[in-house]
Amino acid sequence: MARVHALIPWFLTLQAATLLPALPAGAEVRIVSTDLMRVYLVGRVDDAGTLRLEGELPPPGSEARLLAFPPESDAEADAAAASGAAAWVVRVDPDGTVLVDGGNGPVPLREALAERDVRLLLPGEEGP
Repeated sequence: MARVHALIPWFLTLQAATLLPALPAGAEVRIVSTDLMRVYLVGRVDDAGTLRLEGELPPPGSEARLLAFPPESDAEADAAAASGAAAWVVRVDPDGTVLVDGGNGPVPLREALAERDVRLLLPGEEGP
């Protein structure tokens, strides 16, 4: 039984890694309202692997969508992502933590991105 418990953190890390697609330099991420009418946050992954999101967080307790666009995507790929084909559900905790829904519950977006070697900077956070 102790062996099973020792594997739990590994499975949670694996879950976070499989939540989102690879986000290479140039990939664009948008966090939008569920009806796609409002863009809350937008940013691109830079060459250093940092995703600096600009805008404002969705209201605490609300649900939104994370859309990921590959670098140099075309209009057809953008339309597919915007239609929800490549959308992930995100929520904002009352403390401002952005969570992405996984198969076994919410995972902090920062953690899910870190598993993809992407550093997340939200509005107001300083970074390199």
